[in-house]
Amino acid sequence: MFKEETKKTLSTNGIIVLKSLVWPGAYILCQNERWFNFYVGYGHKADQGEYYPVLPPMPQFEPGETAEYPEPNPKEDPSKAKEPGDIKSIIATLEEVLNNPEKFNEFLSKTFDAIDVDKSGQIDRKEADNFLRAFVKELGVPIEPDPKAIDEFFKLFDKDKSGTISKEELVEPLKALIALWSTIMGGMAPPAS
Repeated sequence: MFKEETKKTLSTNGIIVLKSLVWPGAYILCQNERWFNFYVGYGHKADQGEYYPVLPPMPQFEPGETAEYPEPNPKEDPSKAKEPGDIKSIIATLEEVLNNPEKFNEFLSKTFDAIDVDKSGQIDRKEADNFLRAFVKELGVPIEPDPKAIDEFFKLFDKDKSGTISKEELVEPLKALIALWSTIMGGMAPPAS
């Protein structure tokens, strides 16, 4: 303590510091009748032992730029838009396949090879079932094919009752199917103007 000549009062530059023994980091400071309380620490009592705070998570890197891809269903080019005449061309193609033996044999071979996955020269029940399921799915029909359909298919077209269908036994059903498609597509065709 000392006496300032200018103020004629007793002044002090001393600071009183009180430290808590229970809460390390808690301090009370006093100077010239002013009190300051503050705390610096982890909020643990002195008898809890050493405390190591958990490190914050590492900062994450920004994700890289994603590649841009064309839309899965791009809009059709107006110049390539299907016109009502397209159905007529499909019907003409079906009728050409039906009436031209060379084109029909080519179509028959492609169809038979698509169904005969094991290339045995015969279509068995499993291959027929897989083909039917894929065909129904491709058409967008949301139902599973009836297992009885394969039984009926084999009853109708397995002429020699061997349990498999040969390329020759597939000729008649394929012709019937093409004729049916032609008839159905003919019903969808717009009337001639």
